[in-house]
Amino acid sequence: MRSEGEKEITKVIKSPPRRKTEGKMLNKIITIYAMIDDLLRAIGDKEDCRRNMTDAEVITTAVVASLVDFLNQFMQSLIKVSYSNYKHLSLLLLSNKHLSS
Repeated sequence: MRSEGEKEITKVIKSPPRRKTEGKMLNKIITIYAMIDDLLRAIGDKEDCRRNMTDAEVITTAVVASLVDFLNQFMQSLIKVSYSNYKHLSLLLLSNKHLSS
């Protein structure tokens, strides 16, 4: 029998993605969920019947949130480093824009 979370995931899978990247991201999240769910079943995890979310959904939410946070921090660092390294080039190009016309 399917849990409520699995039913919700099925609804999301059947709805078409709004953007090309959304479908790829959704597939990755579903893959992470499936791996965590299989791992929990393999170790014999017992679900609490009083909860609305499965253990796999809770862990997947935490994993995806940490990955998104990590990627955001990485991109911010990359932007800061590239700006500090190439700031002189952009200022040079702006100061010499009359040469390009």
